[in-house]
Amino acid sequence: MSKAVLLAPGPSMSREVAEEALALRCAGWIVGAVTGAFSLAASADFLAATDAAWWRKFPEAKAFCGRKFSVNSIPGVEQFPEDKALCTSSSSGLLAIAVAEKIFGAEKILLLGFDHHGTHFFGPYKNGLSNTSKARREVHSQQFSFWHKRHPQVAIFNCTPNSRLTVFPVEPFREAVA
Repeated sequence: MSKAVLLAPGPSMSREVAEEALALRCAGWIVGAVTGAFSLAASADFLAATDAAWWRKFPEAKAFCGRKFSVNSIPGVEQFPEDKALCTSSSSGLLAIAVAEKIFGAEKILLLGFDHHGTHFFGPYKNGLSNTSKARREVHSQQFSFWHKRHPQVAIFNCTPNSRLTVFPVEPFREAVA
């Protein structure tokens, strides 16, 4: 069974959390970074960022060594194949889940840094991007739920402490790895 761990840029993400997840690559796990988490996970297998504006504001992300994905057409970034659960306004975290499953064949996915509240581990954006509003998080929750119902064969566990993303079962990271 192919397994993946995804690192999102929520407030609970840290260098230590990222390093613990990246260590799983030695055991054959796929590691994906969501938007700003790539700065803590330069050796991840892929980077997922839906928002075209994010790619413009973070041009250094194009130098990321792993594969890069968006649902938008962006030079130097793979455009994710059409999926009814994804659109240009979808959560980048959801894109990462879809990439892990469809491109890398993951049947088990662990989520870290998917807090679904607060800003980011680096604080609020200060480069002109807007931080996700509470209303937008509700839309993202619906998107995660829709995708999960369409892909029940994928076992997804939210290993993010105190996450408000309630679509997936919650499990402590070390227990979910075992």
